[in-house]
Amino acid sequence: MAALPPGLTDYRLNNGPLFYVLGVLDFEPLLKLGDYIPMIQETLRLVGFPLIQQAFTSEITFDGQSVTTNQLPQWAFTTPDHKSAIILTQSKIAVETVDYRGFQEFSATLNNALYALRRIPGLIIAQRLGLRYVNAIQPEADKGFDTVLHERLAGVDSFNGLDQLAINMAISGTSEHGRLTIQVRQAPHGVNAQSDTFMLPPDITPKGTPSIRVDPRRPSRLLDLDHSALIGEDLNPEGILQLATRLHTALDSAFLESITQDAFDSWIR
Repeated sequence: MAALPPGLTDYRLNNGPLFYVLGVLDFEPLLKLGDYIPMIQETLRLVGFPLIQQAFTSEITFDGQSVTTNQLPQWAFTTPDHKSAIILTQSKIAVETVDYRGFQEFSATLNNALYALRRIPGLIIAQRLGLRYVNAIQPEADKGFDTVLHERLAGVDSFNGLDQLAINMAISGTSEHGRLTIQVRQAPHGVNAQSDTFMLPPDITPKGTPSIRVDPRRPSRLLDLDHSALIGEDLNPEGILQLATRLHTALDSAFLESITQDAFDSWIR
């Protein structure tokens, strides 16, 4: 377990393992969302997201007798450097970044996204808010994972002479705000591994290219922290930002519980 220096709250680990941050708000579907895209685009363009791309995602439903596939529209508004994006569908809005600079800046982007959505007239029923922080963890050469991960999550470095050891563990429970899950997975490694793609969970496809500070030739692990809460009321950006802050605080505590003090001290330099 790691502890913060006195007085330090919002911080950025300059040499840290965090390479992807995601915030997602689910809401009741807005089937006429496309009518408001020009207004939303202009709002987001003025706050630093001038690039827009429309795509379609497939949704497969099964009613017990037949399978139906629907093509659902998706709009991505990105920064000029492609490192941050706001992604909008008929039932969710997401903020993602591969260049996390602290929660204050990330929450400001989330605030911009929420206010752009809130410009749509009428009730918008927010259902669920989630935050996710994905880290690439690797000990120094010739050292074990117990030097960077808490012993409860470090697992084993080798087992019975097995090569390409696969490790997948999860801790999940209910916090005072919602569901919190911590997952640890060992990433593929070897001479042909690519550090910019091999760490990504299968359900994440960032618009930008993550900067992952690991040597792909050596074992590394994914520390994936996710915290979500149910809402069930009209979209209120201020209230959602307050909830996001509470989710972040719990995730930050879970991150510090998951790593060693030596790891934290080396990452914050």
